[in-house]
Order: sequence, then structure tokens, then C-alpha cells
Amino acid sequence: MEPATTIIRDLGGLKAVSRILGTGEHVVKKWRQPSSKGGTNGGIPRKHVFPILIHCAAHGIPHTVETVVLSPAQRRQLVEIHTEVSTLNGSPSSPKENANWGAEDEA
Repeated sequence: MEPATTIIRDLGGLKAVSRILGTGEHVVKKWRQPSSKGGTNGGIPRKHVFPILIHCAAHGIPHTVETVVLSPAQRRQLVEIHTEVSTLNGSPSSPKENANWGAEDEA
């Protein structure tokens, strides 16, 4: 159940994630359960995404919004779309290729 399984593993397990978020372990455990059993099918609830990203940034854990929110299949699809668009219009396909990709105008 992704991305929950990877995030829980990379942040040190159920106890560590529940400590980071100030929740009970049962809350985090539900992320890896199917919705038919009251879980989130591997999704991380929106209210927990930003605190996870802050923790990752503060501790050098290489996660981004994409890795915390999207499943591997969704990330692959996003990369494919960026690649197609890049091929069609010759623009950068990812933030790594252009540091200002998606940045607001500062003028």
C-alpha cells in the first residue's frame, strides 16, 4: 500500500511516525489498510502531508510532495506526461532541469 508503506519505513516505523505527527499508532496503521477495513488504501491523509514533508526536510530524508502523496504508478504517469509535453513544446520536463519551473514571478 503505497506511498504509506515507504513513508512509514523511511521515517522509522509506526511508532516514529505517530510520534512525529502526535497521533496514535492506530492512526498511522490505517494508512496501510484497505478502505473496506477503514483504512486509506496506502494514501496519507492530507492533514499529515505537510508535517511529514517538514520532518523530511529537517532531517535530510529525500521525500517530496510527489513521493508522499502519489503512488508509484501515479508518479510514473506524471513523468510520462511531463516527457510528452516536453517533447511537444521543447520545454523542461521537470524542476531539476529548470530551477524556476513552476515558480511565481518575482516582479
